[in-house]
Amino acid sequence: YVLAAAGIAANGVAIAKVVKKARELTDTQIALNEIQTTANNNAAEEITRIETLSNILHDNTRSLDERKTALSEIQALVPDYHGSLTEEGTLIDDNTTALDNYINGLKRAAVAQAAFDKMVEIQKKKLEAELKVQKAQQELDAAIAKRERTQSSVVYAGNEHSIVYAQDDVRRKENALTSAKAEVQGYDSQLDEIDNLVKASDITPTKTTPTKTGGGKGATVKTTKPVEVEVKPVLPE
Repeated sequence: YVLAAAGIAANGVAIAKVVKKARELTDTQIALNEIQTTANNNAAEEITRIETLSNILHDNTRSLDERKTALSEIQALVPDYHGSLTEEGTLIDDNTTALDNYINGLKRAAVAQAAFDKMVEIQKKKLEAELKVQKAQQELDAAIAKRERTQSSVVYAGNEHSIVYAQDDVRRKENALTSAKAEVQGYDSQLDEIDNLVKASDITPTKTTPTKTGGGKGATVKTTKPVEVEVKPVLPE
């Protein structure tokens, strides 16, 4: 009976580890997806504003005053943008790279902030899990001490069933401790992967597809592709 129980317990622990690993991967992916979604939402408003102003500036069908107003607002946000409009409405020195760099900076800042907030959230959960580990360790120590007392009493009482029950209780407490430690490790894994995301994410400026707007003298281009935060998380093997 004891050997059979030990075998069942061992198999149970092995299965639990596999399930826990799969759950860690899922939890990590969920955390990374939440970071990406939050970053998108946080950066979208300002990026959309830049995109809208850029569209107005590059739209030759707009009035010159509208385009000049858009240009002034863009330069207030992005001092490195050096474009200017002639009195005829021709856009010169249109260094759109400065706008791309600004948008990319917004994306990176949004991802970094969202990642930091998520790490704080996970760190709190990790601290709670560490308390569970302490409690599980204390309960295991108590179960081991009880088993030792039971083993000593069996010599005199001859009650072999008592030692079996004591050993089962120790195994249950060991499994509980293993589970609590795995929970902490799961949070550590999430924290590591989020840190990797911040360091290694491939966040590039959104490339726009130019289309002709207006015609004749002073005709320029406008952008049409929507803005997205592009991240490529690396999951643990």
